[in-house]
Amino acid sequence: MRFRRWNQSGCWHQIVQDLGGEKELRAAMEKVAEYADQQTESAVRRKTRRVERQIYTASVTPFRNGAEQNRESEADVNWLSLVGAT
Repeated sequence: MRFRRWNQSGCWHQIVQDLGGEKELRAAMEKVAEYADQQTESAVRRKTRRVERQIYTASVTPFRNGAEQNRESEADVNWLSLVGAT
């Protein structure tokens, strides 16, 4: 949780900028900042996919319900014709 908050506030990039001559520490913090950017991009993609999936499901659901009802009525007609009730 703290990592995400610090990432949103830009803390990792600020630390990288503040590290002047310490090359090893700066390199390590740059890797942390890169990882933080990847996590942010991944979270945005997940959120976008979730919203798109909800929109798609909402648009397809009425058709699914109608198709299932239609299949049931076709099955009933077929069964009744086999039994000889029609």
